[in-house]
This record gives sequence, C-alpha cells and structure tokens, in this order.
Amino acid sequence: MKSKDEQIKEIIANFDWVKVHKVFVTLKWEYAKTSMHEEGIPTIGTLINTAADCLQAVANGEGTGCGTGGFRATIDNCSLGLEFVVEDYFVEAEE
Repeated sequence: MKSKDEQIKEIIANFDWVKVHKVFVTLKWEYAKTSMHEEGIPTIGTLINTAADCLQAVANGEGTGCGTGGFRATIDNCSLGLEFVVEDYFVEAEE
C-alpha cells in the first residue's frame, strides 16, 4: 500500500496542470488575493500548491474531503483522489 505522501506525490506528478491552467485562462477565472497567493489567474505553481494543500488536509484527517480553488480532494479507504471541478450541483435531502 502506498503511503499518503507517496499518493500525493503521484497525483501531483500525473495531474494535467496545463489543462487546468487553460480552463482558468479560457474562463478568465481568477483567485482573490490571500496570504497564499496573488490576485488573478493563478500560475501552474499556485495551482499545484493549492491542490497539494487540499490533499494534505484530507491526508491528515481534516475531513473526508476538501474543496478550494476549483479542486476537490477526497480520501476513501486510505486512497487519495483529486478532481478539478468547473461546475457541480448538490441538493440536500429533506428530513
């Protein structure tokens, strides 16, 4: 079984960062200025750092999912995953 750190490294190495960056450019999707990054369309390095932070959060047990900056990181049975989401829709079931 791969460790969580090994999984994060593999995800970072194999994710299509150029494709994600193209979406940001095409949609003119910008990050707001924070202590983590500058305002504007994020660089590929910023995208990688944002996704890595989210992956690390779920790997450290800070919930089963993390979503930020278009990324959704999840953990299921010790397996980490990363998605880049442009659009989604969720409805809470009524009780």
